[in-house]
Amino acid sequence: MKRNSKAGFTLIELLVVVAILTLIMGVVFKQVNNVQKMSRNEDTKLDLTQEGREFVDVFIRDVHQAGYPGAAMYAPGAVGTPAANDSRVAVGLVKFARDEVWFEADVNGDGSVDSVDYKLQPDANGNCPCKISRSQVSKANGTAPMSQTRSYSIELQDVINSGGANGGASGTAAYTISGGSGGGASNDALYTEYKPANVFTALDVAGNEVGPADYSTTAGQTALKTIKTIRINVNLLGRNIDMQTGRRAVIPLAATSDVGNN
Repeated sequence: MKRNSKAGFTLIELLVVVAILTLIMGVVFKQVNNVQKMSRNEDTKLDLTQEGREFVDVFIRDVHQAGYPGAAMYAPGAVGTPAANDSRVAVGLVKFARDEVWFEADVNGDGSVDSVDYKLQPDANGNCPCKISRSQVSKANGTAPMSQTRSYSIELQDVINSGGANGGASGTAAYTISGGSGGGASNDALYTEYKPANVFTALDVAGNEVGPADYSTTAGQTALKTIKTIRINVNLLGRNIDMQTGRRAVIPLAATSDVGNN
């Protein structure tokens, strides 16, 4: 009788054990889930970084070829040196703005001059995250550089910096960042420190910033010729919430390119 009374567990003891095991399993599964989320976030950040880096590399390569082949490569003959409207000639920079870089170059290395334009564009409501679109078309003979047709395709999305865009002042954001976090704060407030950077910045040979200019006037052509390097700076807004900060990660990318034969 005494031995039988000591054998096994009571129902209460079993319920306590089950409750403890359930609690432990819940903690374990929560941690596993957190690790999986962190892994997915890191993979997404890596993909976005790679995407941004590839875009920046293409931009740097293109800008470095601006102005090639130039008029100087053609010896003056009976009809003189080819003019800017000649499809054989790349004039170099056509327009520089803090949200746009437009130039002519043989970017494909096939002997054909292209008109290439990179431009920051806000969303349908005039806000960021913005996109940087790229246009590349063969230069039409007999057509002025600024009258060349452009056909844009989206190259990079989720850009949140817009300093100097739309004719604004350098280092001053032109567009609001739309959306909000799960905690109720607006994205414009959360990421305000990433907004002011210029997407494109032009520098002369001394490293001084050169303001916007275009090929439509003699003064503009002269100003464009003083640009020796162009810096690109993009702050990309991550697509997932970071579990540690409660914000979407921001991935900054920057690079500088010499302006080919400008």
